[in-house]
Amino acid sequence: MSTFVTICFCLFACAIVSECCFLTSCPYQRYNTGKRSQATLETCSACGPNLSGYCFGAQLCCTGERCYFGQNDNTLLCHLEARNSRPCAPPTSRCTVASGDAGFCAMAALCCTDSICEHHGECQ
Repeated sequence: MSTFVTICFCLFACAIVSECCFLTSCPYQRYNTGKRSQATLETCSACGPNLSGYCFGAQLCCTGERCYFGQNDNTLLCHLEARNSRPCAPPTSRCTVASGDAGFCAMAALCCTDSICEHHGECQ
């Protein structure tokens, strides 16, 4: 009986781990298909100097004035957020980059996914 319980627990743990995703672009974009509205997503962690920005990806933190890329002190909280199993979204407008991927307006004229930022005229 205990072997069965152990196996069930391991399968459950694997299912939980496989559901992990990160904000604007969960693996294979399963949360960007329109099945979840932005209202059901939690707000992503604050990041950057004086926590003045929001995480847009595991290595991307944008304030209203500047974006920080890579692994550094400004993106540390974003890296931790990426391990969260619940998707989140920054509290900004949605936009779409040239490749068609869904993103969020990081600042005026800048649309970001979890991996790239592009000029976008509709971001105010």
